[in-house]
Amino acid sequence: MNLFAVPRLALEIADRDVDGDVVDQLVEPAVAQDEIDVVAQRLTRLARDVSDVGDHSGEIAILLDPLGSGLGTDAGNTGQVVRGLTHQGRKIAVSLGWNAVLRLNGTQNRKTITDSLGKYEFFEVEAPGSYTVTPSRVNYLFSPASRSFSQVGNSTDAAFTAALSGNALNPLDTPEYFVRQQYLDFLSREPDESGFNFWSDQILSCSGDAACVEAKRVNTSAAFFLSIEFQQTGYLVHRMYQAAYGDLQSAPVPLRRSEFKADTAVIGSGLVVLKSGWEGVLENNKQAFAAEFVQRARFTSLYGNMSDGQFVDTLNQNAGMVLSQSERDQLVSDLSTSARTRAQVLRSVAENALLQQQEFNQAFVLMEYFGYLQRDPNAGPDTDFSGYNFWLNKLNTFNGNFQDAEMVRAFLTAIEYRGRFPR
Repeated sequence: MNLFAVPRLALEIADRDVDGDVVDQLVEPAVAQDEIDVVAQRLTRLARDVSDVGDHSGEIAILLDPLGSGLGTDAGNTGQVVRGLTHQGRKIAVSLGWNAVLRLNGTQNRKTITDSLGKYEFFEVEAPGSYTVTPSRVNYLFSPASRSFSQVGNSTDAAFTAALSGNALNPLDTPEYFVRQQYLDFLSREPDESGFNFWSDQILSCSGDAACVEAKRVNTSAAFFLSIEFQQTGYLVHRMYQAAYGDLQSAPVPLRRSEFKADTAVIGSGLVVLKSGWEGVLENNKQAFAAEFVQRARFTSLYGNMSDGQFVDTLNQNAGMVLSQSERDQLVSDLSTSARTRAQVLRSVAENALLQQQEFNQAFVLMEYFGYLQRDPNAGPDTDFSGYNFWLNKLNTFNGNFQDAEMVRAFLTAIEYRGRFPR
């Protein structure tokens, strides 16, 4: 195991969620106030300003049409062609090479990155206008370096070719690639444009200062675990398993990565916190997930023959006795009178603020393995949970302060993590 010793990184205080918007706006009926309070106590405040995204008419999209296996996947390719399309008044879905950054400068200044299918969209770009489009991707050169449009009409064509530059830099070291990877690894979705720009601009604001970049990367990555979106999706899945089953046999964790990834994708489907209607999406996803969860064979075989009292008591024991006597009695009464279903009671225990607080450090460490290393703590080069236990003990020693524990930094600089990404 590699141990890292670095000076303490200053923890900035920010009031923004991973989409770059103000966290104070998140007190909504879909999320219980006591859960908000628990998260708010831990949420790092990572920046002060964020650019507004204005309302404009018309849209522009740039089409990157890769030849061969696609941008960056085949060193033998002769080049890739980028064609630009603009259209007024409607959205255009386009295809690009993966992880290519497109900057749009002119009447509006915008930036985005392509998804795993090589697609992206710019919404609500002002038209007509004057724009310069500049593509970039580490280890590649584009010709021409940019293209300009003096006026945007219904359709405009541009072409770029991309060729290997001869460099073999790790793309993870570029702010845009790094930020997109945090969305993929912790929220299981592509970044929204405002969030992507907010977090990548935080790192770019360092202007190459190495100490500043390192601090921003650590804080940015940690913010994804601490975000309302993750706390209400991935961390809720963790707590659902904890309440339903307790820890796995001979293991200090309640679930495996395969279970976590599949269920987090369900509960987070279509969710972008602070996007219009997000509260309803989250609540509907929670209800559907809980209802399906209690119908699974593992759950019904365990609880099918239990009385209501036994059911609630078993959940409470698995969760670490987080219910008061009155809370326990109320849940039993609700079940006996059909005021709540077993799915609703399971969710009530999983969303208990005390359980959320008790499991926080365990989940934080587990997500380092699930997110950064894409594996279970006792898989890959590890054969047991000694690494997991080391980091949990260290995080507990520092009262949950991930910076003093140097935990996030250690995983971000680990050879195993950095080795995931192609040159």
